[in-house]
Amino acid sequence: MNQPVVYNWLPLAGCSADEKLRRIRLNSLGSLFYFTKVTLRKQRLTEFLHLPLALSLERKYLKDLYELPRDHFKSTICSESLPMWWALPFMAKEEDEFLKLGYPDEYIRHLRSIHDPLWRTLLVSENITNASKLGKRIRYHFESNALFRGVFSDILPTTDESWTSFSLTVNRKPFGDGAHGEGTFDFIGVGGALQSRHYDAIIQDDIVGRKAIESQTIMDATVEYHKLLIGAFDTQDALHDNSELIVGNRWGFHDLNSHIREHEEWFTIHSHSALGGCCSEHPQDQPIFPEEFTFEKLMRWKKRLGNYHFSCQFLNNPVSPEDADFKSSDLNYFVFEREVSTGRLQVNHEPKDGIIRKNLPVGHLSIAMAVDPNHSGNAGSGRCRHAIVVVGKSENDYYLLETWAQGVSYRAFVDKIYEVAGRWKLRKFGLETVAAQKYLKFHLEEKNRASGLRLQIIDLNGEVEAPDGTMSRKKEWRIRNILAPLFEGGQFFVQRKHQDFIQEMETFPKGKFVDQLDALAYVPQMLRSSVSHAQSLVFLQRNQERAQKVNAPYSRVLRVH
Repeated sequence: MNQPVVYNWLPLAGCSADEKLRRIRLNSLGSLFYFTKVTLRKQRLTEFLHLPLALSLERKYLKDLYELPRDHFKSTICSESLPMWWALPFMAKEEDEFLKLGYPDEYIRHLRSIHDPLWRTLLVSENITNASKLGKRIRYHFESNALFRGVFSDILPTTDESWTSFSLTVNRKPFGDGAHGEGTFDFIGVGGALQSRHYDAIIQDDIVGRKAIESQTIMDATVEYHKLLIGAFDTQDALHDNSELIVGNRWGFHDLNSHIREHEEWFTIHSHSALGGCCSEHPQDQPIFPEEFTFEKLMRWKKRLGNYHFSCQFLNNPVSPEDADFKSSDLNYFVFEREVSTGRLQVNHEPKDGIIRKNLPVGHLSIAMAVDPNHSGNAGSGRCRHAIVVVGKSENDYYLLETWAQGVSYRAFVDKIYEVAGRWKLRKFGLETVAAQKYLKFHLEEKNRASGLRLQIIDLNGEVEAPDGTMSRKKEWRIRNILAPLFEGGQFFVQRKHQDFIQEMETFPKGKFVDQLDALAYVPQMLRSSVSHAQSLVFLQRNQERAQKVNAPYSRVLRVH
């Protein structure tokens, strides 16, 4: 059940000590995020990143794969807090409390269905050592977290319950028949025996480790163990499997997550990049957890880890640089700066190989914008973002002035086209109309009427020569044929903040997205006949000389020659 009701936290200010405990209990039962941040004292969680994650887990039936960057608290929420949240008691007393607060019966039944001290969760990790570490984190709250112990004293274990490094059992006696062999939280490593084990939920947390990364045989064994975990379900529902949650990072195209993508389509996949661009909630090139991972810090970690490990651990985009067609070392970099005397915007080039280029006024660039709408042709590959690029050209050099890619509605995409065009004072943009205009035509006409402006569409040709000599519209050939000479020739300049674009380049053709590269591949045909600033000055001088001859005597014209 996807729960439409969102619990509103009760305030604590001005309450007595007993009333605070009562309200914290109700808030914890109604909100996984509140339970994690307040009751479990995980104060570093943020409402921007972690609240939506917690809300997405407040469901009865989970079949989900969560890919979050390293050190972004995915295990804290999914493997430490969530199983504890499931085991919280929700009895008649709590029902009455929520009824008094005005919550509907359906919502109260939902809360009762996901809170049960008799619930049994199996937590699986790469090995038993790592699994027991998860147990240690849960054990701490029952043994040492004074707030949790005070609020939920009714489930604290007694001497009758099993309480070891590999199995933790809460006090089940007040809540029904708990006479089964499994603990409330059991912990096991990959390969551990599953016979005679039966659980309501299974959480697989980082079960792919370094050994599996380095050995395809071990990786295959890890995938096979994941398959066998279904035998540990205690299935009582004819329509639904028990809840199953997988938490981890990407490590390659033959890892567990890739297997799930290809063969277990019933899983919902939530994949996030530390630098955004992964979903509509996280804009590209903006850190999703800036409180602890600023853009500058992520760039330092990228330099230290290298492109491959950074891509896997922080971007969830597992492509080795050896498998990429393009190299980021071919790129040149620039920043914008204002000229002090005139206030004009200029391109300030970063030195490369000891070469220092003069600043280039942006007004001297020929500028074009190309867009690449997502349509049915992209969806099959999972490459599902619209893209916009604005590029300037000076002589033979190209500058990526602005880039954007996001999976949004067509209406929002058109709004973005107009926003970017207005920022660069453009009145036209390029689009391969054969494939995409039918998706945009209605929205463009509506926007033209509403805004009083009219953007002109430039028809772009998407055909390039394929390796067999035939003409093809396949984007991989277009990107490779058109962009490779620019990159390899040192003719392309980007801004370091455009990490989403750089990631596409570094992982092409096996990366997660190619949207910005595809849009960029159309730009050269728009700027093909551009004139450099130096050439324009020569033409201007010649025009001025010729203008002086107008109405001059013929003899004077001859003397000029």
